[in-house]
Amino acid sequence: MSEAMVDNDGREPMAGAESLARLRAANPALALDSTADPSFAEFGRSIRGLPVAPLVEWMRAKVPIGPEVAYQRSIGDMEDLQGPAGKTWGQWASRSLYGGAPAQVGWVAGRNARLNAFEYHKASECLVAATPLILLLGRMADLEGFARFDSAQVRGFFVTAGTVLELYATSLHFSPVMAETRGFCAAIILPLGTNAPLEGIDSALGGEDGLLRAERKWLLACPDTKPARAGARVGMENIEVRLG
Repeated sequence: MSEAMVDNDGREPMAGAESLARLRAANPALALDSTADPSFAEFGRSIRGLPVAPLVEWMRAKVPIGPEVAYQRSIGDMEDLQGPAGKTWGQWASRSLYGGAPAQVGWVAGRNARLNAFEYHKASECLVAATPLILLLGRMADLEGFARFDSAQVRGFFVTAGTVLELYATSLHFSPVMAETRGFCAAIILPLGTNAPLEGIDSALGGEDGLLRAERKWLLACPDTKPARAGARVGMENIEVRLG
């Protein structure tokens, strides 16, 4: 796993600036910025000054980065790790992100270069980057009739290791994209139960009901992707990010 610098004090490490320049040169058609850029404020915010090192170190030691994207939505060891303000990460997320509602802390990791889908949860999602990665994001306001999204509206944001982000509920997102060949890894924090299996899903239903794919998970897929093959509604073109 990447040994890139862990930084949670709001500065942009030099290696991050160099990586962003490389990725911009390799992807001239993609609007790609740092999460420190003012344009990110439309999609979320950075949460600075948190003691992320134990959480990042746990992921670097425990989470495998395989050839496919893997996701674990709730990991007790992560939820119980010492976190901000004398609380565990699970306690901090419950109190500070969700106003006392139960939270889950899990991870996502793998080697992925494509957008593949957009999803939303109607609640903020918190991400803690253990490696550099890229987020491909869209605005829910640009989702047309719960059936189509113009992929030309996709924005890319480079995320340095150690960064903590809150993605707002109105931000369309999916799996991170790798910023280096070895892949990516991040902690994902959501309200408890999000992404759990849900009975009665049916993409043939009209409107937003047809996007529901799991508990608190609405999704629109790109063609010829794993979500599309699983029956998700297709309504956007895929994007591939090149590493240069």
